[in-house]
Amino acid sequence: MMQASTAITCSCGSSRFAAKGVPLVRAICHCTICQRFNQSDFADVTVFYRKDVEVKDDKNVTYTAHKKPAIVMRGQCSVCTLPAIEQVSMPLMPKLTIVPTRNLTDHSALPDAGLHIFYDKRVRDMYDDVPNYSGYMQSQIAFGAALIRGMVHRRG
Repeated sequence: MMQASTAITCSCGSSRFAAKGVPLVRAICHCTICQRFNQSDFADVTVFYRKDVEVKDDKNVTYTAHKKPAIVMRGQCSVCTLPAIEQVSMPLMPKLTIVPTRNLTDHSALPDAGLHIFYDKRVRDMYDDVPNYSGYMQSQIAFGAALIRGMVHRRG
């Protein structure tokens, strides 16, 4: 598990962050918003408490909400136009930061992805042993449960 500070950078290096501590959860999302935002068939993401992600330079990041209410603000690098970082603010929950896993420079200590969500929206089948959840409610419940397990584990 990741413990020391790990650099986070967009593809071109114009947007820089650092993650410290242990990620709460890692998931693969197949929703159409993640497909468009990540310019990919799916999004492999790692979630941290926001307090565990240091913003070193986000002057080149443009944040937009792709759905109302604006719970997730997705940050795209204005230089390379690829995902940089996402900020999540949900009522009654701690603030979170979602990092495209490919933006973490050190993958050696990352946990394996724990679930596929919105699998019914997938572009292609995934052949792994990771559990699949389809539909809005099943995906939200599964992701929420994984997130809470990660929070409890961090407190442990």
